[in-house]
Amino acid sequence: MTESLQRILAAIDGFRCGELGADEFQAEVAFFSALVHQARRAVEEEPHAGQPLALYLEGLQDIEAGLGFLEGMDDHSQSSAGETAASLIWDGSGKIQASVRAAAAKADLSSPPPG
Repeated sequence: MTESLQRILAAIDGFRCGELGADEFQAEVAFFSALVHQARRAVEEEPHAGQPLALYLEGLQDIEAGLGFLEGMDDHSQSSAGETAASLIWDGSGKIQASVRAAAAKADLSSPPPG
């Protein structure tokens, strides 16, 4: 998701600065939204118990809230909504990454040592 995160944040900046038109911006929002929808669906189809999942879901909720600010945004002057959205998306991504790291650490602790 790192490349996609960079892509949506760049699109937000590009739109706010007038470098990206509304249609192109909304296409980027739709692309990122589809990825987030796939991530949510994957978690719902194969849930894993425990705290890391809760943090992952919280991150998805933050990202979805950020996308809510962006969907339908068609005016370059709506920079405060873009800033709020970027912040929510960034924070949500951080939570997802922390969740993935926690799950990996938990898996390392539960597997027997080699040898």
